[in-house]
Amino acid sequence: MLNSVSLIHNYTDGHCNIILSGDFNSRTSDCSDCIDYDLDNDLLLLPDNYVFDISRPRCSQDKGHTSNGTALLDFCNQTSLRI
Repeated sequence: MLNSVSLIHNYTDGHCNIILSGDFNSRTSDCSDCIDYDLDNDLLLLPDNYVFDISRPRCSQDKGHTSNGTALLDFCNQTSLRI
């Protein structure tokens, strides 16, 4: 799935909206779906065209967390998609 999202993003030069829907069988609790603290550019060696994540708190009624949830959160971190 990551390759497909990357291909679409690159083919459209980032000028597209992507929505993934369905049951991912992933319990993510209130865990962050973005890279926290990446605004501190002094600590990171980032390319000039890097787009910083905007952290928004998540509030889920489901407090469980599974390995599929971790995989989904990692996918969100890599693609800048949000839950």
